[in-house]
Amino acid sequence: MLQSRVAIFKNDDRDLEIALGVPVALSVFAGRFTHMLAGQQERLRTRSLRAFVHLQRLLVVDDEVSRKWSDLFVKREEKLEKLGAVHLLWHGIYAFKIDDSGAATDLVFNDAVDVGDAVSISEGLVLTEWKKVKDPQEAGELFRRACKQTDNYKRGPLAATQLMGYRFIVLVSVKQLTRKQMPKPVEANGLVYYPINIAVDPLSASADAKQ
Repeated sequence: MLQSRVAIFKNDDRDLEIALGVPVALSVFAGRFTHMLAGQQERLRTRSLRAFVHLQRLLVVDDEVSRKWSDLFVKREEKLEKLGAVHLLWHGIYAFKIDDSGAATDLVFNDAVDVGDAVSISEGLVLTEWKKVKDPQEAGELFRRACKQTDNYKRGPLAATQLMGYRFIVLVSVKQLTRKQMPKPVEANGLVYYPINIAVDPLSASADAKQ
C-alpha cells in the first residue's frame, strides 16, 4: 500500500514537472519562431532594396533599357509599374499593389493576387505603390498621397508571406530627384513608408553629385 502511494506521488511529481516545463518550452519555441520570422523579414527587405538599386544602375549603364523606360514614361503610369514588377520578380520579389477597395492586386495582370502562385514563384510579397513624377517639386505630395493609398490595404491571406513592416513608394522621374526634392521615409503605426526614386534617364554619377 505504501509503495503504491509512493508511486502515485512520483507520478504526480512527474506530471507537475511536465506541466511546469510546458510554458518554458512554448516560450523557447516562440522566441525561436519570432527570431526566424525577423530573419526572413530582413532578408526580404534587403532583397527588395537590392532589386531597386539594380534597376537604377541598369538604367544608368544600359541605353536600351533606359530608352524603353523613357518611352513608357510618356505613357500611362501603369506601364511603368508593370515593367518594375517584372524586374522585382527577377530578384524573387512579388510586388503587388492595392485596388480602390483595398484588395491585393497583381501589378502585371491587374487581377486579385493568387497567393499560391505568388508564393510558389517568389521569396515573398511586397506592397508597392508607383507614382510618375512629372514635376520634381510635386514629389513630396505624390509620396504623401501614395502613403495614404496603401493605408487602405486590407490584410488577407498574404500576411504570412509578405514584408510586413515596409511599404515601398516608388517615385519614377526623368532625372534623379535632388536631396531637397526627395521625401524622407515616414514611420507610423508600426510601418515604414519608404520612398524609392527611379530615374528613367539618369544623370551620370559625377553629374548627380554636382547637382
